[in-house]
Amino acid sequence: MSRFRRVSLYVSGLVSVIHLVVLYLFWGRIPERIPLHIGLNGTIDNYGHKTNLLHLAVAGWGVAVLLFALHYKAPRYTGYDPAGNKKLVLGIASILIPLFLLLFSCGIIFQYAP
Repeated sequence: MSRFRRVSLYVSGLVSVIHLVVLYLFWGRIPERIPLHIGLNGTIDNYGHKTNLLHLAVAGWGVAVLLFALHYKAPRYTGYDPAGNKKLVLGIASILIPLFLLLFSCGIIFQYAP
């Protein structure tokens, strides 16, 4: 396994653990009903339970593992890519998607938790 693959796996795992730790620390302060979607006009049009934030943490980790698996199997399934750009994109995405979900959850927590 290349160094970049190991680093992308460890960083995405670390981001997912940080996500769970943040949820654990603020769980009692998060309201039971949180906004899930804000429309183009700025009004909240969908609400959900606070466990949806936990689902985001698990989904972020799952997406990272899936992208890591694709990254690991990339030479076999993505065709000929002499520059290795597909592996780079998959590795970066396996870090950025969980990071985006963490930032999204933190935005909800810090905006709506008293």
